[in-house]
Amino acid sequence: MTWPRRLGAVLAAVCTLVAAGGCSPKVSAPAPENRPPAALEPPFQGAAVLPPPDLTDAGPGSLVDATPMEDDRDFDRANAVGVRVVYRSTDSKGAPTNVSGIVAVPPGEPPMGGWPILAFGHDVTGVQKECAPSVAQYLGGYAAIIADLVGRGYVVAMTDYQGLGLDGFQHPLLDSTTLGKNMIDAVRAARRVLPAASNRWAAFGLGQGGAAAWAADAQAQTYGTGLDLAGAVAVSPLADVTGLADAAADGTLAPAQFRLQMLAVASLALSPTYKIDPNDYFSDAAKNSYGNLTNCATVVDPVQAATAAAGLQPGDLKPKTPAAAEALRRDLQEMALPGPSKLSAPMLVIYATLDPEVLPAWTAQALQTACQQGDPIEVKKIGDLSALNEIVLYDSMAWIQGRFGGQRATNVCVGV
Repeated sequence: MTWPRRLGAVLAAVCTLVAAGGCSPKVSAPAPENRPPAALEPPFQGAAVLPPPDLTDAGPGSLVDATPMEDDRDFDRANAVGVRVVYRSTDSKGAPTNVSGIVAVPPGEPPMGGWPILAFGHDVTGVQKECAPSVAQYLGGYAAIIADLVGRGYVVAMTDYQGLGLDGFQHPLLDSTTLGKNMIDAVRAARRVLPAASNRWAAFGLGQGGAAAWAADAQAQTYGTGLDLAGAVAVSPLADVTGLADAAADGTLAPAQFRLQMLAVASLALSPTYKIDPNDYFSDAAKNSYGNLTNCATVVDPVQAATAAAGLQPGDLKPKTPAAAEALRRDLQEMALPGPSKLSAPMLVIYATLDPEVLPAWTAQALQTACQQGDPIEVKKIGDLSALNEIVLYDSMAWIQGRFGGQRATNVCVGV
């Protein structure tokens, strides 16, 4: 599972989209041979026994496919049942899509009212289909944390996000509205896998997943009807990266930002909505380094990536015209958080004050804007990215458990 080694593959994909007129793909029913078995049998003793999957098409969150996962060491240790799902969702323009992901179910008897659901949002893995965690070994490194969350008594629903794991749809890397809808519909899909699960849920995401959790919270009352959101946690969210466009135009991009900048441009180039030309943003040297810098996170070679970054200068990612710089800035701003909708439930945002990729000033500005519109946000600042460890996970889960327990959010917008 590797990314194209040259930008030419991305440009070819852009040409394909243009030739197709940028039309949204149609969602079709699964072929009979692709339908799951009559029942999902757990692959080991002691795990939950799931009912036959409900493939009724009832709109967003409906299952298109459900396949039991096997031979996952982390799930085995947690005695959890994992299912890879394909489910229906919606993009930010309202068009129907299909999205893949994972649903993990705890062992044992559920509590009164059913297991609560935790929607988990993963960080940036890439923009190509092959970069989906659900098709990677150990779920791209997320199997252990999902097993840990299952062990805490949650049904966990991790979306791959639109365009990762399936053909026919483009991955909107920074389109938080789409990512949030994908997360909400993953919760609905989890309830199709386990109808006895609770309709109460929480969102928890890292980086790109933090933006998804934030956007899911904002859309929970409108798009997420029928579900009861307790709260959301966004760790180092990609809330507003408009500053990438400014840094690229000014020639001040840091090496730690090269990969995110290249992925952002690639995602916009592949989008049927934005359609920017990558040639306006990458020098020949950047094009030659594209693969080493932007491979799927599951196969990226840190040494090659570091060498590729060291071989570039900020000018290699500088927009070639003021118009190109303004187009990039406009597109990033349009997708930035917070959006016009207020949060539906309290949210905890944890971010690093020494983040060389997503500058803390960018996150702070997004939080100030959200607090000014009355969003109930608690903020926790940590020193640097090395602090994103078990302590952060513990604090996040304790906060979420408090929301499920009926505790009110405190210290709203303090220190913002």
